[in-house]
Amino acid sequence: MKLREFEGKQILNDCRLKIPKGVIVNCNDVKTVSLTPLKDGAVIKAQTFSGKRKIAGGVKFAETIEDMREIAEDMLNSQINNEIVNEVLLEERIDIVKEFYISITLDTKIRRPIIIFGSKGGSDIEEIKIKDPKSISYFEINVLEGITNGVKDKIFLKTNLSEIYKKELCEVLDCLYNAFCKYEMKLVEINPLALTNSGFFILDCKADIDDNALPRLNLKFDRTTGYRKKTDREKRANLIDETDHKGLAGKTFIDLDGDIGVLASGGGASIIAMDALIEYGAKPANYTEYSGNPPAYKVDKLTRIVLEKENQSGLWVVGGVANFTDIYETLKAIIDVAIELKINYPILIRRGGPNEKKAFEMIKQVAKENNLNVFLYGRETPITLSAKYMVELSNKYKKGEALEVTEVNK
Repeated sequence: MKLREFEGKQILNDCRLKIPKGVIVNCNDVKTVSLTPLKDGAVIKAQTFSGKRKIAGGVKFAETIEDMREIAEDMLNSQINNEIVNEVLLEERIDIVKEFYISITLDTKIRRPIIIFGSKGGSDIEEIKIKDPKSISYFEINVLEGITNGVKDKIFLKTNLSEIYKKELCEVLDCLYNAFCKYEMKLVEINPLALTNSGFFILDCKADIDDNALPRLNLKFDRTTGYRKKTDREKRANLIDETDHKGLAGKTFIDLDGDIGVLASGGGASIIAMDALIEYGAKPANYTEYSGNPPAYKVDKLTRIVLEKENQSGLWVVGGVANFTDIYETLKAIIDVAIELKINYPILIRRGGPNEKKAFEMIKQVAKENNLNVFLYGRETPITLSAKYMVELSNKYKKGEALEVTEVNK
């Protein structure tokens, strides 16, 4: 889960790192929130995940409270690098003596955290790597030892600062690493870490927390999907797997703007399926997966969330050939929900695996008894071809045409 700047700063401030005085505003309170603490001037920053926001107009300065409010209002609901701005951070302006870059990230190749320190901060780190690579240093962290005094000494030498700043810089390093570990981060990036006459301040922050840690952390921040807050459906789908780890059914769920509901199985197969559906001119209503032999009640919950979306024109249950997922149990859970909700649009199933014959025989019987428009395809039908059939059925349903069984399915 990626954190916005103000969220990351709150966490770091709780871990004893200094941040500027600031006020976070949104569309509801931008006209009424008190900005008195910023009467001496402020920097106004759009809270987005995308980089290079300053170039895109997402960072501006103001001297008066009236100007601050006006700039914040203009930023809200605007787009910065194709991302809608929902919050704006107004912060006191800081007199900077020197700027540095520092980040801690998990290096999956060596399986340990590393510190990246730059003696020049405030600019795009990628540009610095090209223009002055010697200004950037890398240090591995032994998780049993933390950041050793030897590493701290090497980092401090890179700053070219007087010894009077060494103790505080070492404290910053310790606090930053403690935050990285406590909140189970994959990345925490400070750019710039600013030296001021009042010590070191965090002027900008990017943080990414391991999704698997979220149930343990109980963060107050809204969870996000990509560049936006999670929808209610996404949050409820994610909760299905949060305390029950037998199989997966909802850990991955993304609301989309299409009209064909999707219940996919298998990471690679599900991506192929989504690509094929779009290639044939349709739009999925969601992206989700169920796999690893989840119990029927979890598939039931996920199916209800997928089917509750209004104005759908089809349900596509698609996946490769399972190795150990019980096809009968999972498909029965899906069909039971479809019967209960009296789904009248086409349901196309393309699946294979343990108990598939038993499952298909059961579905044919209950579909006939309950007037469900179900179309069954096994392993002999490619996933991409089933996408074509799904789109054709969806289009017929929207036109009010009869839903006829295709030649392959007779």
